[in-house]
Amino acid sequence: MTEPLTPERAIYGGYLRVRLPVRLSMMAVLWLPVLTYGMGAFRTHIAFSLAAVAAAALAGAVARAIAVPLWRRWAYARVADIAELKRQAITGRLIFPDGHWITRLEWTPPTLAAELARLEAAEAGRMIGG
Repeated sequence: MTEPLTPERAIYGGYLRVRLPVRLSMMAVLWLPVLTYGMGAFRTHIAFSLAAVAAAALAGAVARAIAVPLWRRWAYARVADIAELKRQAITGRLIFPDGHWITRLEWTPPTLAAELARLEAAEAGRMIGG
């Protein structure tokens, strides 16, 4: 078995796996109308600008809702202390605390939720057992 990742390295991986796709999806949604219609559309039509910003926010939210559970699975499987990882990820504003309303927006399929629960239970068993 390979050496477990430190929480810091896993969080760095989270920045690459969560924040980067979120920002890229938001930028893509904002730049698509600029490339299609030019900057003049943003300057002359406030509704167009508001719609583009709203669409970018929605694209970012969807990307985050998909990316966070996948990052959790990746990170939980590779770190030794999941609780410390969560603390540092919350401090680094990568994730929200358990039970926060935004965590309900994460798209976690049942199989992934079961795998995350298994990884957390296995880590809790290691903490109790030794």
